[in-house]
Amino acid sequence: MSEIFCDIVPHQAGWVFVSKGAQSPAYPCYHMAVEAALQQAADAASGSRDFVLRRQDLKGRMHRIADENEADPRLEEVGIAH
Repeated sequence: MSEIFCDIVPHQAGWVFVSKGAQSPAYPCYHMAVEAALQQAADAASGSRDFVLRRQDLKGRMHRIADENEADPRLEEVGIAH
């Protein structure tokens, strides 16, 4: 099973998510960007791929978001990998 990464990153106008080389519009807060990324993952859900949500820290490193959204049932519904 292949993974599709969806990265939540800071932007001059707030936060954006980047997936498969495409950047979303800017969202004013981090949580709105995560919600939009989850919605996109649900819309594009495919049984052969896992979506991996990651966030960028202040040093530019990417971290999986599993810790912050562990209890969110939507992650399982759309095949989000922890």
